[in-house]
Amino acid sequence: MGHVCVLLGLFDGLHLGHMSAVNELLRFGGERVVYTFDSLSVSTKGGRKLLMTDKEKREALIKLGVDRVISEDFLKIKDIPGREFAEKILCRELNAEKVIVGENFRFGKGASDGAQELKSYCEALNIGFSAVPVLEDGGEPISTTRIRKLIESGDLKEAAHLLGRSYSVGGIIKRGAFWPSAEKALPRPGEYKVSIRMNDAAEAVEALFDGTKAYAGKGLSGTAEMIFE
Repeated sequence: MGHVCVLLGLFDGLHLGHMSAVNELLRFGGERVVYTFDSLSVSTKGGRKLLMTDKEKREALIKLGVDRVISEDFLKIKDIPGREFAEKILCRELNAEKVIVGENFRFGKGASDGAQELKSYCEALNIGFSAVPVLEDGGEPISTTRIRKLIESGDLKEAAHLLGRSYSVGGIIKRGAFWPSAEKALPRPGEYKVSIRMNDAAEAVEALFDGTKAYAGKGLSGTAEMIFE
């Protein structure tokens, strides 16, 4: 058994609920691994927009102190029975000493297994196991779906509260207008105060986003990030 701890989950958005699981992983003394899934491979789940791209997620996790991020193709493992997943992936491939999941984690063919089943598989393999309770706010679970609905309805303040940070979207500036990435969730048409920071700029530009674009400044062009206030 290696000195490896594996945290399993999609973690789209890395919201406060996700961070409670990440923080438990970071308390582990050995190699800390996040086993997650390529966003495009799970797009069948409602065709939903992302809160965080795979690149953003990987960079954020590494910055937090995770040693390794594995972004698996969900289609390759979705039909593997739960017990086989534990034996083949967690035990033999990852050589896990401990496994962490959220208590509502589902896996295995047809999402047939949950945290309790995974606990029993891990015990049989002499792998430590921890299921992190779902974090609630206002009597409701903090979830990616809940935050996405808040963003799309225009409630960026509450979304930021549940994320633990301001929501941001990458994009490109053409002829002074910022055009956001099409893969991330955006609010409905309206007027939203934002800050736009070009990748090589020391300071951000204040602007208004109308649900489609924001005017960043005459003559500006290049990649940038838009942060909602």
